[in-house]
Amino acid sequence: ALENGGKVLVEKDKGLKGNIAVVFKSGNVTKTTMALPGQPLSDAAVQAGAFIRYGCKKGECGTCEALCNGQYIRPCISKVPADLR
Repeated sequence: ALENGGKVLVEKDKGLKGNIAVVFKSGNVTKTTMALPGQPLSDAAVQAGAFIRYGCKKGECGTCEALCNGQYIRPCISKVPADLR
């Protein structure tokens, strides 16, 4: 557990913030975190402990390309949509 301004945080809650659930799936592994609208997906992936392979980190090379709600996106430049609640 961690101390945070008088509140005790359980280790599983460490780093979780936001009001939108983001789920990362790779093979049989699923990682979930909470994110804020407009937060970079790359930050949410780190928060969840999900590995994403990056190349340029500018959205040009396609190394990180992933399927999200039926559309291909590039997590290195994509953000958590504000219209998901």
